[in-house]
Amino acid sequence: MDQTVLVRQGQALTARLDETKIKPRAVMWVHQLDTDTWRLWINPDKVISDKREFYRLIAETISKYSANCLDLILEPPNM
Repeated sequence: MDQTVLVRQGQALTARLDETKIKPRAVMWVHQLDTDTWRLWINPDKVISDKREFYRLIAETISKYSANCLDLILEPPNM
């Protein structure tokens, strides 16, 4: 996948998460060389202690904005 697209999508998601109670302390893309996949690591604010709540808030944010500014789900793999 194009790294420029990854950066833009990560920035867009981070900006949207800043508007929630997640308020990430750190966000970074990690490249898994053995599988050639990218993962977005998000370190939430200390207010979030329940993993289920954390993942629920992320899923809600992606669902809410995916049609507008995030193509995280809709982006086809670059082959």
